[in-house]
Formats: sequence, structure tokens, C-alpha cells
Amino acid sequence: HGANGKVPARVTVPAGYSAVIISGKRPVKAEYEPFSPAAIFEVASYSKEITESGDYYVAVVSTADETRYSIATGYLEEFSVQEWVLVPVNVITARQWEGQSIIEVFAPFLGTIILGFFLIIRREGKRGKREKQSWFWFTSFAGLFYLGGASIVLVQMIRALMITGFSGAASLTFVFFLIPVVLAVWLLRIAFFVTTRSSMDRISLIVAGVLGLVFWAGLIIGPVLSLLAALIPDRY
Repeated sequence: HGANGKVPARVTVPAGYSAVIISGKRPVKAEYEPFSPAAIFEVASYSKEITESGDYYVAVVSTADETRYSIATGYLEEFSVQEWVLVPVNVITARQWEGQSIIEVFAPFLGTIILGFFLIIRREGKRGKREKQSWFWFTSFAGLFYLGGASIVLVQMIRALMITGFSGAASLTFVFFLIPVVLAVWLLRIAFFVTTRSSMDRISLIVAGVLGLVFWAGLIIGPVLSLLAALIPDRY
């Protein structure tokens, strides 16, 4: 924003353009964003019906040089299939933009995968040495990836709520945490208790894979493993 409604000196207005100054003010409390999840401080908003096509430019100017800002444009949240499926990857990129390290983001995920793999090896070891087909490992790791992705959501939800305080919107985030957990249990149950896949088991694996993509479970890799587990031959 500019002082006294004037465009700041470091902002250049293109020739032939006019400028609208939107002053911002940091709110006392952050808002909880349930889909990411994240704590958001909305400092300014502006609404105007655009009647002319063309290029519109936005410049964010702040005296707090260390602060990062994001801009959301439009009034409808619409996604293509590709955009929806890639949300988990884009959210991780957003975490890094927020200042979190990649290790910090993935720590709960990796911890879940390592612990889960150890428990599977221990369980199979107690049952005796028996050769496992590829679909067993694909299904098992799909389940672990679902649990790992859910752990990231849970940690980020808690992190955001520590900033915003309690929010009823967290119930929506919890759904995106709970569904992958349920799918993971379903997958691991198939892996542990099915010796030879039936047609229904294959269908279950496909459904679990598709639902994983819909509900952003398993960081895309989990659903892909579930689909592969359904399609590969028994002796692959």
C-alpha cells in the first residue's frame, strides 16, 4: 500500500494504466484453512467486476521485507483433474514457501514408513519364511504411504491450530486425515489376510487407488501402488 493513497516510489505503473491502492492491515488472529491445512493472515481484499479484457498487474509492497505474501484471485475454486490429483505435491511446495524445510515436512511420513516396514518384516518373520508375491509388497507399501500422507496432514493441522486456536473447519481436515487411514487399514488387511487375489480383491485395490487420488492420500505414489497391485499378475 502507498502512503496517503499514493503509489509507492518503487512501484512503476505501466504507461496508459491507472492504479488502485488497497491498504492492508494485519488481523489480530489468523484464519484456519482446512484443505492445506494452514494458518492464514488475510491482510487485504478487493472486489470489482471486470468488464474489460486485458492484462492486470498486482504489486504487493510492505515495509516488512522478511514477510512472504500470497495472492488468491477469482471467486470460484475450480480444479481440472490433473490439478486436483497434484494438490499433495503442490501443498509440499507451499510448505517450503512458508519456510518449512523438506525434512521437517516429510519427517512424519518417513517415520511412519520406516516403522510400518519394520513391523511388517517382524510380523512376516514370526510367521516363518514364505516367499511373498510382488502384489503383497505393492499393497503393503500403498497402505504405508496412505498412513504416511495422513501423518503429514495431522502434523500440519496441529501446527496450524497452534497458531489459530480451535476452529470448526478442522473437522474438514480431519476427514482428509481419516479417509486415508481407513483406506490404509483396508489395503493392509488385503495384504495380510489374502493369499490369492480374487476378482473382488482386485476391484477393492482399484477402488482404494482411485479413492486415494480423490482424497489426496499417499502422495500419489500410494494410489499408483494400489492400482499396480490390482493389475499385476499373481506370479509377477
